[in-house]
Amino acid sequence: MSFVRDFVFIEDILDAHMSCDALSAVPGAVFNINSGEQHTVGDLVNTIIRLTGEKVTPRRGYPQKRPNEPPFWQADISKAKEMLDWKPAYDLHQGLAATIDWFSANVTLYE
Repeated sequence: MSFVRDFVFIEDILDAHMSCDALSAVPGAVFNINSGEQHTVGDLVNTIIRLTGEKVTPRRGYPQKRPNEPPFWQADISKAKEMLDWKPAYDLHQGLAATIDWFSANVTLYE
């Protein structure tokens, strides 16, 4: 699970969206909203396992890396930082911890 992504926590996306309200002077502006850091899918899986404390062994091999997938997958968030005065508040660990906490508190929604 060595292919990479730039994961972002939903609260950061919502925060960036709210920051756009102040940009009425720049209609149609496009921003990369992401963490600005790439992680392997394996990093994601291993972080979830550590945070949950579950004794599981991930099944490796699926999904496969796509043939033309780039080895570097990281958003340039400098424009959002400059024009929106925005940066992500959550790193991978914090975002996953908050997600796990939410699902734990709302498990009855899935029963």
